[in-house]
Amino acid sequence: MKEKTVAPDQEAEELLEIAKKTIGKHFAVGRHHVACAIKTKSGNIYPGIHMDCAGFDNCAEPIAMANACMADDNDIVLAVAVMKDSRTQKIDVINPCGNCLQHFLVFAPNIEVVSQTPQGVRRLGLRELFPYPYGN
Repeated sequence: MKEKTVAPDQEAEELLEIAKKTIGKHFAVGRHHVACAIKTKSGNIYPGIHMDCAGFDNCAEPIAMANACMADDNDIVLAVAVMKDSRTQKIDVINPCGNCLQHFLVFAPNIEVVSQTPQGVRRLGLRELFPYPYGN
């Protein structure tokens, strides 16, 4: 069953603005290029920042999820990740890597992700982004 792809709505735009502000505040060449914002069913929003340490990266998405978990707010429903280009300073929506998608599958299987598609930025269901996950 194919999921319906929808354009970003006000909820997704709000999350996108928080992710952009997060990377704008914490951007550092060689350290922090990606930020994520996730929203839980309760309406709370948790940011995360990518941590690059001598090539051993921790993605922004699991860090944002850990922030929600630490607040005992585990019903994650929406996520967006953005990346800042160090040359142009432009901030764009990016799609989560496979590792992050696997984290979403385990910890937030019903999540929707604001993603970059050939048709532009869209809000997609997890199975639409990750149809053949590891172990499933």
